[in-house]
Amino acid sequence: MTRTDEEILREAMHEAGAEPASSRAGDEAVPAPVAEVLRRGRAARVRRRRFATAGVAAVLAGGIAAGSLLVDRLAGDGAAPPAAPPPSSSVPAPVLAPARVVTAGERFDVGYGYTFRMGDDRAVIMRGGEGMVVDLSKPRNENRVYAQERFDGQLLLVGGMYIGPEPLAGVRVDLDGRVLDALVVTLPGTPGWSYFYVPPVELPGGYNYAEFVHIWAYGPDGRVVIEKRYGTRQPPPRPGETVRAPDAEELHNPLVGPATPPAPPVTGAPDAGPPTPTASP
Repeated sequence: MTRTDEEILREAMHEAGAEPASSRAGDEAVPAPVAEVLRRGRAARVRRRRFATAGVAAVLAGGIAAGSLLVDRLAGDGAAPPAAPPPSSSVPAPVLAPARVVTAGERFDVGYGYTFRMGDDRAVIMRGGEGMVVDLSKPRNENRVYAQERFDGQLLLVGGMYIGPEPLAGVRVDLDGRVLDALVVTLPGTPGWSYFYVPPVELPGGYNYAEFVHIWAYGPDGRVVIEKRYGTRQPPPRPGETVRAPDAEELHNPLVGPATPPAPPVTGAPDAGPPTPTASP
C-alpha cells in the first residue's frame, strides 16, 4: 500500500523526536521545518538499524523522546491485525481515586526529573532545558491516545495523553503481561483532554523497553472509549541473552483493533489519594 505524504511526514516527525520545546523560550512550540524533520527522521532510521545490528536497544533521537512515541490511531481502523492475547483474568478491578485536577499553567512532577504543564491549547513536557509540546488546538471530537515510554537503566516510565470529547475516568496499561493502573491528571471542567502516567516499574533482566503494551481508556460509564496496543508478547530473555531492538515498523506502526478489555475501573473511591498500581501475579 502506498503511503501518503502526510503519513510519511508524520512518521518522520515522530522519528525525529516530535516537536522540540525550550524552557528558554517560555515553553512555546517551535514548528519544525519539513526538510529538517525528514532529514532527522532518515538519520534516526539509520541509527536504529545500526543499533539493531549491534544488538543494542533502539533509542529515538531528540528531546525527551528516548523510548517509543506511538502514533495516534483509533482502535478498529484500517486492516484487522492479528489478535493480541487477552489480558490476565486474575487481575482484580482497580479502585481508582478521582482524576487529579490542576490549574492551567501549573507544573507537576511526573518522574525521572520530568515536569508537565497543562494549558488550554497545548501541553508541555520538560526535562531540564528540553522537552516536547503536544498541540491541543485541533478538534477534539474523536478519541485519540498518545503514549511514550522512558527507561533510565532500571525503571520504565509510561505516560501519555488522551484527547477526546468524553471525560477520562481511568486508564489501565498492560506492560508485557503486568497490568497497572495509571494516574490521571486533568484541568477543571471538561477540557477535552487528560494526561495519564504509570509510576516507574522494574523490567525483567535483559530488557530496556516493553515488548508488548496495551492501553485501555475508560469513560465515566465504565466502557472503553479507546484502546491502543503494539508489539507482541515474547518469552523472557534467557540468562546472558541480548534482546533484539525493535525496528521502525514495530515502533511507529502499532497494532490496532478490538480486543477483550480488562474489567473497567471503579470510580468514586473513598480514598482521595492516588491509586496504588496493581500488578498481575
